Amino acid sequence: MKTIILSLFAILLGSTGVAPAEEGTKPAVAIEQATVEQKLGQGALAQLRNDYEEGRYDPFLREIDTSYEKVQEENKLTGLANFRQGKMTDQKWADAANLLLIERNKQLVEVVAGNESLFAQQVRSASADLTTPEQAQALLRMANLRQMAPGTGKNSDENALIDLDLEYEFKSIHLDMPVIDGQPAPDRREKHYILKMEMADKMLSSAQSFQDAALKKDVELYAQNIDGRMAQNWDQYDLTLMAKGKTKPADKVQEKVVSVLQNHQEKMGDLTKQYLTKE
Repeated sequence: MKTIILSLFAILLGSTGVAPAEEGTKPAVAIEQATVEQKLGQGALAQLRNDYEEGRYDPFLREIDTSYEKVQEENKLTGLANFRQGKMTDQKWADAANLLLIERNKQLVEVVAGNESLFAQQVRSASADLTTPEQAQALLRMANLRQMAPGTGKNSDENALIDLDLEYEFKSIHLDMPVIDGQPAPDRREKHYILKMEMADKMLSSAQSFQDAALKKDVELYAQNIDGRMAQNWDQYDLTLMAKGKTKPADKVQEKVVSVLQNHQEKMGDLTKQYLTKE
């Protein structure tokens, strides 16, 4: 249950793509031990969006589509679908977690105040509030669908989104398999964002025929500024690598940022334990 909650929290806050997996998630994907090329997410995602629109990732998307179609034909998605236990995120927990996030972001911005280095820009990007309350609720609804097994939605429109989400989840896991097997995957990070772009396009296309007007609106809110949220996730990921000791702080400012991040992780762990005792 803890890992499900943490996964939902990452999605609720706009975290997409290759956010580091918590221990015990489905599946457990280790963070690669690597030196991160420091660049801002905004530029990285702008280039990826251009490459996606220009079709440079079409061979990859066709290849992974073939893999997905094969497991569908062989009826091998049941195991993955069985992980979806239908547990919804508690709103009180989400509100408390959001307050901790606001506190963390304020502290991070204070640490890099007056600093215009690339790292400081990255910290400010990772700490920005990119969602309105209405959009946050839409993101939470999309996150909750991730916990639902195929055919368990309240209507055919929800079921269509659940099917799309299961497809994306399989493709994401498939993309991570070389890393799980200890093999190099130098472009894995970029391809995760490409998959997310494709998924958002498919969701919007599917929603055009929805009878559920509220769900259609939530899909549109989810897709709004998705590149901005993915760019923020790019920057958040780099900072998380440092907080987990995968990369080393280069100076006192970076050490302070790591301290803030680690303190936040501890508080989130305590909050999650408190929430679990109420189950």
